[in-house]
Amino acid sequence: MAGMLKTLDPHSLIFARSGYINAHSLGVATAESVTIPTGAKYVRFKATTLVYVDFVTTAAVPGDVVDGSSPMIIPAGTATEIIPLSGVTTISLISPAASIVTIEFWR
Repeated sequence: MAGMLKTLDPHSLIFARSGYINAHSLGVATAESVTIPTGAKYVRFKATTLVYVDFVTTAAVPGDVVDGSSPMIIPAGTATEIIPLSGVTTISLISPAASIVTIEFWR
């Protein structure tokens, strides 16, 4: 995995191209578990259709969730911000439609 490059501003980071990218083909409404690669500290997702990501438990397509436990949404065709993975060992993905998700990891 490629590392990070620091800028002159200690509060800003520029991420080098990720050297570790996985692609996952999701079936309709079928959760898939992804193991975080050893040493990975950051992640970014991009998907062909709407996908939900859960960092705590098995992802489910949500209805009304008002207790703070909803999975994060990845809109179709957009990349998420780069997300820290502190304490996370697996990620769960689910989509209401068939989808391909790319997951970039950084150390």
